[in-house]
Amino acid sequence: MKKLKIFVWISIMSFGCVTVEETVVDYDYSYYGRFDKYKTFDFLETQNIGTTQLHSELIKRSITKRLQSQGYRVASKRPGILISYKLFYNDLMMHSYSQPSFDYWLTSRKGADYLLDPETEEELKEEEEELRKASKEYDPIKCELKEGSLFISFFDRKRKKVIWQGFASGVFGNEQFDNERFVARTVGKILDQYRILAEGFGETDSD
Repeated sequence: MKKLKIFVWISIMSFGCVTVEETVVDYDYSYYGRFDKYKTFDFLETQNIGTTQLHSELIKRSITKRLQSQGYRVASKRPGILISYKLFYNDLMMHSYSQPSFDYWLTSRKGADYLLDPETEEELKEEEEELRKASKEYDPIKCELKEGSLFISFFDRKRKKVIWQGFASGVFGNEQFDNERFVARTVGKILDQYRILAEGFGETDSD
């Protein structure tokens, strides 16, 4: 199996929320993610619901630039990842999970064992059962989010499942949220938690 390539300029091995300035950043991930296989992405058409056009354009542009810097390409046909994003302008209570850090899971033997990439229907059913058992290890928790929150969700297009979700809470505590640089930093804080490079990015032929 290929080793997952992860940005080395960020070092986060934590359990729970990461606080940066007044913004609280956190994420959830799924065992269903084939994180060593993705190299293209596109955006879901419904992501703008409840989000102003200005914010939507700033967020989308910031996500695109960040993922392109990690080697991912925008692809309108059969992208590996579909992305949605949404702003919640009021306080919010959400259900989350207490999990090992994403980096730890990716590099552990347990994480590697679940990246099976099944090819037959029988293999898929076997993997689904293993993943259902693994998901029971998630401990559900409730999070109270204040002052508006930005959510970014990654969907595996083929499996039709959410594989990763990151969010920043308290983004409206800063009056600069309509500023592109501030939005880019907020998106960056969220995607700092998703540090995987696209499949094949940075590799060179040995021949």
